[in-house]
Amino acid sequence: MKTNILIISGMLLSTTAFADSFVANDSRTNAMGGAGVAAALPAQAINLNPGLLANYDEDEKAQVIVLGAGAYSEDQKGLFREVEKFIDELYPSYEDLEDLDLSSSIDGMVNTANNVETAVQNYEDDPSDANLAALKSANADLDSSISTVRSDLSDINSIVAQTRDTFESFSSRPSQAGVMGMLGIGLPSKNYPFALAINTNAYAGGQFNLVDSDLEPTELTLNDLDEYLNLVSDVSTSLDTVIEVADTYDAGDSGSVAAYDAAQTDFSNAVNAVDNANTSNGVFVNGDYDGVTQLNTDDFKSSVDLVGVWVTELSFAMGRDFKIAEEEFSGGAAVKMQKITVFEKNIIYSEIENDASQAVDEAVNENQKEYYRFNADLGVVKSFDYKGQITAGLVIKNIVPWDLESNSGQTIKLRPQVRIGAAHQTRFTTLVADLDVTENKPMDIGVATRYLSLGAEVNAYDWAAFRIGYKNNLSESDSSAVSLGLGLTPFGVGFDVSVWGSPSDKESEIAKNAGVMAQLSIRF
Repeated sequence: MKTNILIISGMLLSTTAFADSFVANDSRTNAMGGAGVAAALPAQAINLNPGLLANYDEDEKAQVIVLGAGAYSEDQKGLFREVEKFIDELYPSYEDLEDLDLSSSIDGMVNTANNVETAVQNYEDDPSDANLAALKSANADLDSSISTVRSDLSDINSIVAQTRDTFESFSSRPSQAGVMGMLGIGLPSKNYPFALAINTNAYAGGQFNLVDSDLEPTELTLNDLDEYLNLVSDVSTSLDTVIEVADTYDAGDSGSVAAYDAAQTDFSNAVNAVDNANTSNGVFVNGDYDGVTQLNTDDFKSSVDLVGVWVTELSFAMGRDFKIAEEEFSGGAAVKMQKITVFEKNIIYSEIENDASQAVDEAVNENQKEYYRFNADLGVVKSFDYKGQITAGLVIKNIVPWDLESNSGQTIKLRPQVRIGAAHQTRFTTLVADLDVTENKPMDIGVATRYLSLGAEVNAYDWAAFRIGYKNNLSESDSSAVSLGLGLTPFGVGFDVSVWGSPSDKESEIAKNAGVMAQLSIRF
């Protein structure tokens, strides 16, 4: 059983699921909690809000992102936590189970029960104080043996029950992993601002789906343990009756003798029932412990959903100022050519237990489907002067919805995303806040996302910048993350790094919403 559970645990660790959340492909934005709709730098604006391109001051420098790359995980249903719990808490119990010698405990109980039977007969033949004391001593020994058997049975029962609960806890817990990268250029201008970028985002994953019938062997084991424990309880109960009758035994009283004989017979029958026990599902055979009912993984119907999307975009954006009711706004649009590769496969566990890695590779390589699509983003911003500059922004990403069909016929949905943001900027500080207006549904499996993002930056004369941030998925409880970042730009050559994770001292909890990104850029 231990081997089978470890196979499943490893499979779950090597596969994850994903949702289509609002993703920023630059280090600065991720360091500030993912907020940047109203404060992105020129090369970042094409991804976050193309309307910003026409909103920069005339002295704003151009920006080239030579390369940005990062990776992240989102495990908002706590799969990693359950796997860690299994490794830390349940797995050591299996090692203890291997050291558990239930057969010896049962043999010891049966032997002491035979000694009690002898003591019972001796007392019936000679109801002396010495024989009564010997009977009570044998009774104490049997009570101790019964306690040992009960303790061992309880340990096995607990481990089997935890095994069942572990399998159930693994099921339907999608988590997300992905990699992202970009390179681009943004040239701010009041006349013809534009930006050009290449972005790539790859998501891959899987979700374990438990079929209850696969856990039937654990239920059969628990039933047999209960059945055997009832037999042991009968021995203990009948022994108590023997001792109770023995205390008032009178060889000259036919009623007392009959009661003693009946109690002795009941006790002997109870011991024989344990000594020859054949439980309903074969855990005990002829009184011997034959081991727990094994999980037959060859017949497992539980499965793993494997899903993945790889989106590569070539984007071009321009911005322009315009007026509405004499109020000045800046707007922009980004047109994108997208190459979208999707794969989706449901794999029955019994088909992959011998070589999970090969099965996953085959599922990915043999079930890919490519699409080429055009899409666009629209953005608008409005700025006000107040102790610096206040900017409000709105962006609609992927305004054209697409339904993409995988080779197996499943539909993976790409839907528009709407986000609003605000920022306050001075020469040395930036405060930002973004909010997803739309709840972004999973592409196939996973959890919905609707992020509130907050961030701050302290800028040291454009040579260094320190950033902090916070984001929280309003669609899922307990799914927040804090972020930190550092940017160095001596002589216009910039290196930025950001890290983020869920606030916790446990790795499995940090991974609920975690990532890292680094970026090399040039400002001129």
